[in-house]
Amino acid sequence: MRRYLDALPDQSRREHVCDAFAAELLLPHAAVLATMAVLIQVHAGGPGPSDATLDQLARRMASTYDVSLTAARISIAECL
Repeated sequence: MRRYLDALPDQSRREHVCDAFAAELLLPHAAVLATMAVLIQVHAGGPGPSDATLDQLARRMASTYDVSLTAARISIAECL
């Protein structure tokens, strides 16, 4: 990882890569995608999940994966 980071041209890009790595480690994108796929399938043909449902999902994921509610909300938003 260090060799990869050292090859990046600027500190901002290095921080972005580290943040993405940490996010994937703590709350795997595949798990969020799988959950969102089920939720979207349940709401197929309708208006989609409500904000309250998405908030409930974010709270459950935050608790399950022991991440912040903000991190869970961002992960869900990236899947929508």
